[in-house]
Amino acid sequence: MIRCSEMVLPGHPDKLCDQIADAIVAECYRADAEAYCQVEASCWSDEVWLTGGVVTRRPLGRPLEEIVRAVGRRIGYVEGNAIVADRYHVRSSVCVELGDPARWTHKPPKPARTTGRILIVETHANRQRKASTAATDPTVFPAPSEKGPDPL
Repeated sequence: MIRCSEMVLPGHPDKLCDQIADAIVAECYRADAEAYCQVEASCWSDEVWLTGGVVTRRPLGRPLEEIVRAVGRRIGYVEGNAIVADRYHVRSSVCVELGDPARWTHKPPKPARTTGRILIVETHANRQRKASTAATDPTVFPAPSEKGPDPL
């Protein structure tokens, strides 16, 4: 029998990102008990990227960048270490909105994808329409040329 397990130390990037996301969620719930918070964190060296969305009725108690740095300091990324939390470059594209989170928390949103700060909502009917257009319109996916590639 082969058994496998994985263990990472507290400063591992996966652990750090989990702790950052957890701290942001906790901050959202401190601001609003019914907050909507969907945040992803990733990091490399002293760079931290945040994506997602937050909706609360009251403003968060501190900026997301400060939450990230506080987590780093708490786990030991302080002066004397190769990575210092106070020098993190935090890049956030989290959409932080003041409003009623019920529209997100009381019913799931339609499937959506984000492009920068633009939210594109796709419905099942819209996807079906795109798929049927692609299948019947030769300009969407043109057939390959039988002559082969044009010579240079």
